[in-house]
Amino acid sequence: MNPVEVVIGLIFVATVLAAVAQRVGVAYPIVLVLGGLLVSFLPGIPLIHLDPEVVLLVFIPPLVYLPASQVALMDFRTSWFPISMLSIGLVLVTLFGIAGLVHLAMPQFAWSSAFVLAAVVAPTDMIAVNAIIRRTPIPHSVARILDGESLFNDVIAFVAYKIAVRAVLHHSFSFAGTLAEFTWDSVAGVAAGLLIGQLAIWSRRRVHDPAINAAISLLTSFAAYLTGEALQASGVLATVTAGLWVGRSLSRILEPETRQGSFSFWAGLNFILEGLAFVLIGLELRPILAELAPYSTTILVGLAVLISAGVILLRLLWIGAAFAVRLLVRRVLGMPSFQGSWKNALIIGWSGARGVDSLAAALGIPLLLADRLTPFPDRALILYLSFVVILVTLLLQGATLPVLIRWLTVSIDDAEAEESRFANIATVQAALRVLEQAQPASDDLRDLTRHLQRTYENRLTHLQTSSKAVTENSPAQIIASATSLRLAILKAKRETLIELRDQGRISNTVLRRIERSLDFEEIQLSS
Repeated sequence: MNPVEVVIGLIFVATVLAAVAQRVGVAYPIVLVLGGLLVSFLPGIPLIHLDPEVVLLVFIPPLVYLPASQVALMDFRTSWFPISMLSIGLVLVTLFGIAGLVHLAMPQFAWSSAFVLAAVVAPTDMIAVNAIIRRTPIPHSVARILDGESLFNDVIAFVAYKIAVRAVLHHSFSFAGTLAEFTWDSVAGVAAGLLIGQLAIWSRRRVHDPAINAAISLLTSFAAYLTGEALQASGVLATVTAGLWVGRSLSRILEPETRQGSFSFWAGLNFILEGLAFVLIGLELRPILAELAPYSTTILVGLAVLISAGVILLRLLWIGAAFAVRLLVRRVLGMPSFQGSWKNALIIGWSGARGVDSLAAALGIPLLLADRLTPFPDRALILYLSFVVILVTLLLQGATLPVLIRWLTVSIDDAEAEESRFANIATVQAALRVLEQAQPASDDLRDLTRHLQRTYENRLTHLQTSSKAVTENSPAQIIASATSLRLAILKAKRETLIELRDQGRISNTVLRRIERSLDFEEIQLSS
């Protein structure tokens, strides 16, 4: 099979497995990993060997850019402390803790290689966690912390990963050199991201075709990553910076259709990349096991249990200690009680699934050292342990996280719903101010203005009473009934269009043009 056939086959497998997962109500990352593992043992399945540099370049930029472009730093203004403790503190604890465990269990395992393994398994994967808890709501504050952790621990972990890999390649390590490299990675990475992000904003503001605009957004992720790497800085940090910088401007620089088209494009691309990555975890395990034949089964199983347990326990202990210390400090200083409960802390502690980022980092480990002759030491063992950690955290923590959330019966805060209500009220009031200042030039326009004004006044009444108990004849109930009626009207319009198209009385082009208007109207009513 040629590479194109292999990729198409993997996308097909990922799509089928994701559909099965949706059908049975199981998070698709779990089904994809297990499916890939089972498929790898089917007769006739070719062994897949991926170029490490290609893996990093294909997977990392878009998967890091997408979440960065969908958030804003202001989203984390009330959660900076827990996010910092997880994305910086916990990553460092994991780096030294896992490296120490590996070296303790296998003294012949070089410290530099141990740090490579630790850097690979350090970052969590919020993509997997979100897929797992999609049907199990969690408090908005917890989701915000996990999103922030997943975004910023990628940066810290990949900088550490790059430094550790370089130390192995060149057989050298110094604290001063590492500090200087980290500083350069940070400064140059941020600068590269801001430069590429600003160029992307300039370009996308001037391109109105949705397809071309979506292509520019994809190129932005690769351009930021490659620019950072070309400067010998952090390509991941450059990509995250570009995503944050572009994301804050999307609402201003793009037209509605272009913006929605870009979001749809990224949703599809994200699914393909995730699907390929999770299936690859299973498929890559078979050839890795073949390379580990010199090791006994007892050693391999023991190491797998040790490292997996270490990753899980370090997270639980760190979060438990941080929660206890912060609670104690608040009590000593007489500050108000800490808003986060032990239940929220436990959910965060058990949301440590590893996934796509760890997989890409593992597969991106070079095959040879700088001399292009010597194999990278313990590469097969690092990949094996990385894959096992991904499997264990996905299957153990992923499968039980929804059960844990339901068992804890955590109270779901309505912060996001209240923000939406506040924003909707503010936008409706802005519309009413425009209508009040309008000076219609004709009777028809005057009638239309009055109609719009009544519509927005009813909408405002509905929003202002939506959080209160409603009676059968309340304005909120009336608006809700009207919305249902309008949705039924839209459905009838859509069915009529289809009948006219099937009868040959209108073309498919006309159907699509009118259907697009109906779709946007339905989206607005359903929001």
